[in-house]
Amino acid sequence: MLQFIRSKITSIFIKILFCLLILSFAVWGIGDIFLGSPTGRAAINVGKITYNSAEVLEQFDRARRAMRLPPQYDELLRPQILNSVIDSLTETGLYEAESRKLGMAAGDELLKNWVGSAPAFRDQLGQYNPDIFRQTLSRAGLSEAEFFKTLRSDIKRDQINAAISGEASVPDTLAETLFNYRAERRVANVVRLSVGAITDVPEPTGAELRAHYDASKANYMAPEYRSATYVSLTPDELAKEILIPEDNLRAEYDTRQGEFVTPATRDLQQFLFADEAAANAATAVLTGPLDLEGIANSLTDAAGADSSISLGQLAAADLSNEAERKAAFETELGKISPPVETPFGWKVFLVKSALEQSVRTFDDVKAIIRLELAREKALDALFELSNAFEDALAGGSTVAEAAREIDVTLHRLEAVNAAGRGKDGTLVEGLPPSPRFLATLFSTDKRAQSGLVETENNGYFLLETGAVIETRQRNYSEVEATVRQSWTGEKRLSISNTLAQALAEKSKGGIGLTAAAAELGYSLARVGPFDRSGGGLDTSVYPADMAPIVFELSKADVGLAGSETGTSVVELVEIIGADRRQQKTAWSRVIKQLNTAAQQDYEDTYLTSLRGHHNVSIDRGYIDRLMAESQ
Repeated sequence: MLQFIRSKITSIFIKILFCLLILSFAVWGIGDIFLGSPTGRAAINVGKITYNSAEVLEQFDRARRAMRLPPQYDELLRPQILNSVIDSLTETGLYEAESRKLGMAAGDELLKNWVGSAPAFRDQLGQYNPDIFRQTLSRAGLSEAEFFKTLRSDIKRDQINAAISGEASVPDTLAETLFNYRAERRVANVVRLSVGAITDVPEPTGAELRAHYDASKANYMAPEYRSATYVSLTPDELAKEILIPEDNLRAEYDTRQGEFVTPATRDLQQFLFADEAAANAATAVLTGPLDLEGIANSLTDAAGADSSISLGQLAAADLSNEAERKAAFETELGKISPPVETPFGWKVFLVKSALEQSVRTFDDVKAIIRLELAREKALDALFELSNAFEDALAGGSTVAEAAREIDVTLHRLEAVNAAGRGKDGTLVEGLPPSPRFLATLFSTDKRAQSGLVETENNGYFLLETGAVIETRQRNYSEVEATVRQSWTGEKRLSISNTLAQALAEKSKGGIGLTAAAAELGYSLARVGPFDRSGGGLDTSVYPADMAPIVFELSKADVGLAGSETGTSVVELVEIIGADRRQQKTAWSRVIKQLNTAAQQDYEDTYLTSLRGHHNVSIDRGYIDRLMAESQ
């Protein structure tokens, strides 16, 4: 494959294609200047900010490609995508106009720091990788200038929103009301009548089975099956073919050696004293053969329990200043450091254990480095390979011919359904791991070719559908055993419901569920506490809708909760009110959600006010005409 890229990229066909592309750019790009084309005309005006038709169409195409919609949905959702793009550009324009009015700026250093810290541009070792940055932009169809322009605008927008919303907060009464509703918990008595425990089911007659089949024919459809040929390109597969010379691996190791060093650490316990005299007095009494526990207990008594902190394993760099680092790391193992002055008081460190610095050798990390370098090269090669594949197809080659040209394997797939199973019901092995593959297969017309689809792992596939076995109704003889099983299951569930209703009625007679269950020979369980959303309820045992049913009951009332596995009779036993002191996490979650909602309200209100300060003009008729012409 790599040899193909090197040899074919300079072919006459590619050169001609490049000439055609350059010519098309000239006509559609700078043609406005020379030919008077209207594509440069303003489509959206926000104050002095203008977005021309080319920008609108480019943003639309980028949004449409990012959604990776199946062909049958692409046309259907075009209007919604266009509306979203127009709204997004208008909002961006409003914030940009306001930031210019306020004289705001996002400097190059700020952009540099943002990119350097962004997780999307980091490698497996967590380091910023400029190659990943460039590849990410390339896959998104963005130039560096476009990316930084957008980033600069987003940063200014975030700064404005932070200023207008600040620390958004909501009234305590509102938070308390919502918290009390969400965090209330309940306890219930439950008798579960499982269908599995019901064995006394009558034998169905042939007429009953036939009637059951006729009433539920839709449950007995044979799925559609499709065959296909396809090409799958993945960076991991391509990386296996890429050889990285040993010298390159060694040079990379030497460049990044600091990444493979684990610094020395010490398990420290810290004791904080108000002044030097108190620290000296506490250490002066430590005489005689004391073990670590004895030293720690003595210093804790002197400093106070609140001033004794186990720091765990720390590297020297984890300590805040040079005096602390020297005290902690120059003290012998099992000893205490001399008192050291810090901004928080006088500290004494007890060295409980130590781990020496370790360095992973070249042999330890060679395989990791090779994989990283090979995958980086594979991503670049894969991009070129996918382009070459598309070029071959555009030149009239079939999928099989194009696969041979670029020396990749052509896979053949026999009958498979939309769930990835063959006619025997087992999962078909070896399919591309992306869920987009089956979705594309079943959305592409019969005997038709899909486009080149990018997958979640930066790979690509292209398929050509073959024979299609249409979905059909299975006849009764094919599914008789399944029909019998379904009929029996429904009968058991019906019996379960009848028994549960009888138990509930008996419980409501004044004796309660506990006594009624004992009288009829049923086992009873106490379940909870659980909240109204089911938190605290084992939904693998009890019906998912049991929680809301219990929350509709008054104390000592009885209700029914059903599922496919049986029916549960429930009795409300206890109501546990919300308690902020005991449910700190739930309270914090409510506050965070309400504050986030309030912040969004502030931003929406502010955006509305910006429309009143900056004139917005959208030439929708012009945009719609351009969209129609571009299809």
